[in-house]
Amino acid sequence: MERVTGIEPASLGWKPKVIPLYDTRMVEATG
Repeated sequence: MERVTGIEPASLGWKPKVIPLYDTRMVEATG
């Protein structure tokens, strides 16, 4: 996953929505 520290304030807007889905996909990929 790419992390752009330049848009941290903006990332707070999508994190709550994307993280749950991203977490689930990561678990499936690693598990």
